[in-house]
Amino acid sequence: MTGKTGPQHFAARLSVVLFAVLQVSCSPSGGTAQGWPGINDTARVNFSAAYSAVSRFNDIRREVGVQTVGLDYDLSRGCQLHADYLKANTVSLGLVGLDAHHEDEARPLYTEEGASAGAASIIYEGVAPVDAVDRWMRTFYHRIGLLDPNLHYVGYGSSGSYQVMNALHGRIRGEFSAPYTVLYPQPGAQEIIGHFENEIPWPVPGDDSLGIPITVEFFGPGSYELDAVEGWLQDLSTHSLVPTYLQYPGKPLLADWDLPGVIALIPVDPLEGGHRYRVHVSALLNREPWKQSWDFSTH
Repeated sequence: MTGKTGPQHFAARLSVVLFAVLQVSCSPSGGTAQGWPGINDTARVNFSAAYSAVSRFNDIRREVGVQTVGLDYDLSRGCQLHADYLKANTVSLGLVGLDAHHEDEARPLYTEEGASAGAASIIYEGVAPVDAVDRWMRTFYHRIGLLDPNLHYVGYGSSGSYQVMNALHGRIRGEFSAPYTVLYPQPGAQEIIGHFENEIPWPVPGDDSLGIPITVEFFGPGSYELDAVEGWLQDLSTHSLVPTYLQYPGKPLLADWDLPGVIALIPVDPLEGGHRYRVHVSALLNREPWKQSWDFSTH
């Protein structure tokens, strides 16, 4: 997935798992770069950038009520290699789209490790590490899975304005994963920025200005059958209903992006600042009635 905001271009990709479900000065590093003399064999992870990003990520996870994550060196090494590759080749994410998650063997700083990390990571261009984390949370496809309580560690790489985070490989899945339901924005959240952060694929073709996605994610062992899904959003400050797009399994906004275990309400327009909103979502979850109502407020 790729995206852009204003004059800057950004990109991120959600791993295929969704469909089955710091700054220390350092020179660009290349790992086992093939055919490029002088490339260091060891990636020097930008730990100050990584720690600042993961610290912000953990702040958000605490606010939501899920456990914090650690920073894994091996995953971070791969992310750093891919971030270095993107910077060395001046890759414009807004132009190349999903190709930003791949590496060309013929180009400088190509590594198998970096290419593997790129395919498993989300990416931003043009922002600092903390800003990248905040922007990922204001998207739809990029956000999915980031708040999984079964996620225990991540990898992070930063090179110039390129940010790469692997939140795929550090999670427990299957029978050993714990069941959770995660709502975002979370109940009682305050100072939520009400606009959608642009991304590719854009979830609603033809509507280029959306509000921040409201998501319900079901995590844990097994699969979740969702039927009779309904949802609405009310602006409590004006006592009016907010027009929204609704997505749930079997009814995706984009045919190729049907996400299991996810219900989403996406406001047709950005939410008004300084307003309080109420969300209501109901469904048959594995043939049993399920519903949730909660409030949050915008910045």
